[in-house]
Amino acid sequence: MPALKRPRQELFVRNLINGAKKGVTQRQAYIEAGYEARGDYADACASRLASSDKVKARMDEIIRPPLRKSRVTVESLLAELDTTVKDAREAKQHAVVVNALKLMADLLGMLRTQIEVGRVGEFDGLTPEQVIEQIRDELGEDAAAALAALVNPRTIPSASEPEQITAISSE
Repeated sequence: MPALKRPRQELFVRNLINGAKKGVTQRQAYIEAGYEARGDYADACASRLASSDKVKARMDEIIRPPLRKSRVTVESLLAELDTTVKDAREAKQHAVVVNALKLMADLLGMLRTQIEVGRVGEFDGLTPEQVIEQIRDELGEDAAAALAALVNPRTIPSASEPEQITAISSE
């Protein structure tokens, strides 16, 4: 917003702003801006002018610092994260590196935090085996095996149970 069209109004705004720390009243700012009024009439006129929309808008514009326009894009965030990763690697801050890489992957859409399969309630009333079979039909063997491992952790060999390795001989 440019300066107010009426010079006395602009001066009134500036007097209010500059005099605020010195305890200048609206009445004093009004009179110093060149308006002529006496007694309570000066207080009423100053108050009316100070509460007008254009004066309030001009005061806000002067008082508030201008907002810096910044365009945050995926590219700008990735560039910042790339710098963070480089700095963290130099400082051997591995947790920071891991977190930054996770954020980068998330920004690029490489991570999925939740995958919904089917409609709500579609698996109600099914046994775990039936759900796994349905997943096998819709998403394939790998997805079914992963779900089976979650449902029944005994299907994954633990460190305490060594896997039996069968050697294939080439005779």
